[in-house]
Amino acid sequence: AAGSTLAYSTLIGGSADDVVTSSAPDVSGDLHVTGVTTSADFPTTADAFDTTYNCGGFDGWVGKLDAFGSALDYSTYFGGSGSDISFGIATRVGSAYLVGYTDSTDFPRTPAAFDTSFNGGGADSWVAKLVADTDADTVPDEMNDTVLFVRRAADGQVMELAVSSWLMGLQPTSILI
Repeated sequence: AAGSTLAYSTLIGGSADDVVTSSAPDVSGDLHVTGVTTSADFPTTADAFDTTYNCGGFDGWVGKLDAFGSALDYSTYFGGSGSDISFGIATRVGSAYLVGYTDSTDFPRTPAAFDTSFNGGGADSWVAKLVADTDADTVPDEMNDTVLFVRRAADGQVMELAVSSWLMGLQPTSILI
């Protein structure tokens, strides 16, 4: 019967608080995970985008477990010197898409990003795409907006984001990208 055998169960984290906020399997059965940590010793891999805890209260992180849950294929911190949370992850061949929020003025951005500056308010939302050579784009707003999740839409090609504005009290809104 389905659910009668434990295929794998593992822990991911360091010596402080670590939370998985979202996960997404890929076509190979590997599991991409993202979340938030306050651990300065959170496990990262040698080729990680960022191997150092940024000390802003908490950092986002992203990683990938192999299909058996026995190896951490990649793991990286993701954030700046402020507080950063990664809320959602989706996969597409060769890429992981992440969403979250930051109050870091030095949050990682690519030179050609839609918006390359922190806009103020309590926090800015961000969207990032990680690939083998790792790049990121931010899409913040002027209010304290938070991207709640990202997922593959029914057609399998379009990515869907759910966004809410904490200060404006709006309900989550889907945005297709």
